[in-house]
Amino acid sequence: MFEPIHNKWGEIWRLSKEELFSLPPSFFRNKIYEKRLIIIKSVGQLSTQEIYYLMDRFGKPWNRDQYIGSKEQHFESVHNNQHYCLTTFDNSDPIKNKKIPSIEMPWHADIPNSKDKPFPHRFLYMNAQPDSNYGKTRWLNIDLDFLELNSVEDSYYRECSVVQQSWWEKGQNLQHLPFIKTHPIVKDRESLRLNFYVKENLPGTKSAWILYSFHKSDKIPNEQLIGYTIERLYQRKELVYEHTWDVGDMAIYDNWSFVHGRTELIDDTNALRQFIRGNIDHQTHEEFSLKSFFNL
Repeated sequence: MFEPIHNKWGEIWRLSKEELFSLPPSFFRNKIYEKRLIIIKSVGQLSTQEIYYLMDRFGKPWNRDQYIGSKEQHFESVHNNQHYCLTTFDNSDPIKNKKIPSIEMPWHADIPNSKDKPFPHRFLYMNAQPDSNYGKTRWLNIDLDFLELNSVEDSYYRECSVVQQSWWEKGQNLQHLPFIKTHPIVKDRESLRLNFYVKENLPGTKSAWILYSFHKSDKIPNEQLIGYTIERLYQRKELVYEHTWDVGDMAIYDNWSFVHGRTELIDDTNALRQFIRGNIDHQTHEEFSLKSFFNL
């Protein structure tokens, strides 16, 4: 029914739709905090209502108002007087009406700069995939539990900080934050605040989330802190998982624990690659309760 991705994190589940929805409501809500990344295969086609129903088992799906600044196509639904929202994300640019470049997508973590609800769970459902040899998603585990830092490395990282900025408006919504962050639910879980960063002499990175890096009070190059750390960790196979997508695959991951990237896309303007995706709030055990969308 499932296989581990690594010894202590990540699982791949192969379930029919009936098996998936027969699991206890709290099963995946607890599993995502334990394993951090869940891949679900073999379920087949899901309706929008079924996707909401599944997302609700991991936490509270976001409504439209929470997607601040997002320019993706949104579609909303109302269940039991609760408003929920999904988005579609594909290899076209909805603003410029052109294809997104087929080059690799750099390492990043989603929605880091929200002051209220940063790094939500992310839900991805592969709706269209022209060629599974392209567009593979990579996750890099950045939890300190797995990094095995020595005392010198640990002390150095705890002395570092970064300045984050808005993805949509460069130079705005600046936040100066510690380089090591603490999980909002699993209180003893720490991870590195790695992300897509501004690179000198590369204009295309000017709106990246990490604007500046510091060691103590000294400003240091982003490449020295962020770039070097990602490159070094990526060499460790036990910290990396690369997923080959088939239509109908789902991935749900705890955004606090990873940066992720993507291999190059197939260079075909007629080949649609599309996700249905959504964000899910982190919730405490007291907050968590399954919404009976189907009056079950």
